[in-house]
Amino acid sequence: MVKFFKWKKILVVLGVIVGIGIITSLTIRWPINTFPAIEGKILDATTGEPIENVVVSVNWIRSSPGPAGEITRTIRKDIAITNKEGKYRIPRLWSFHLFSVFSRGYMGFNHPLYASKQAVVARERRKIIIGSPALKAYPEEFEYKDGIIHYDIELLSLEEKYIRAIEGWKGKKITVERENEIEKLLGNLWSEIWSYYTAGEPRGYFVTMKKLGITSITLDKVVREWKEIISKVQDYKEFYNKLLKDIGEVEKSNRESLNKAGC
Repeated sequence: MVKFFKWKKILVVLGVIVGIGIITSLTIRWPINTFPAIEGKILDATTGEPIENVVVSVNWIRSSPGPAGEITRTIRKDIAITNKEGKYRIPRLWSFHLFSVFSRGYMGFNHPLYASKQAVVARERRKIIIGSPALKAYPEEFEYKDGIIHYDIELLSLEEKYIRAIEGWKGKKITVERENEIEKLLGNLWSEIWSYYTAGEPRGYFVTMKKLGITSITLDKVVREWKEIISKVQDYKEFYNKLLKDIGEVEKSNRESLNKAGC
């Protein structure tokens, strides 16, 4: 009988602890933090058509106090690839923590023929928000429904974002301001292409596609598209030659990565 009451007390105490854990997890997200699944559609900003094979990544960050200030680290990285309808889904986040707090998730949207984009997902005052004071440049709206964040975005193609304006200036007087703008546009185009060099981000895009058996986008196809895009700025020989040379470097590095991966 004594043993029965002893175990009963233990079970009651455990029940209280579990109950407190459930309540605090649902209110202040401690010791179990949850963040809703994220799903959405990615469209071409010009045509409105869905974009297939966009890599959507989320780096989930946790912060904790340290002797020299706040310490942050990635607790998980999720990756999703859009289908033919441009749809993607990032699974719900569950994380256990005692002395740290979930702070935010950094999202990236990458496709080699489109200008990349970033966003932040975070929890603020028990509300789900997208965007932060540091990222007011990405104000897309989202819908929180049935426990899921619905986040649709639009991406501009490399040609639309960096080449179209330059083509419109052909035959017109090139002022110093316009020349500076052309230099900036082509420099940003170079950065977008160079980001697919395998030592940078998004690292391993073509290896990922190959391993998943995705044939609708390949290194050969993308390289041809890149060369077609920059052919429209051949008048700016210095930039054109640099872009052409670096496309060759990016292609070479990715072929080496594909060979190492046995693809």
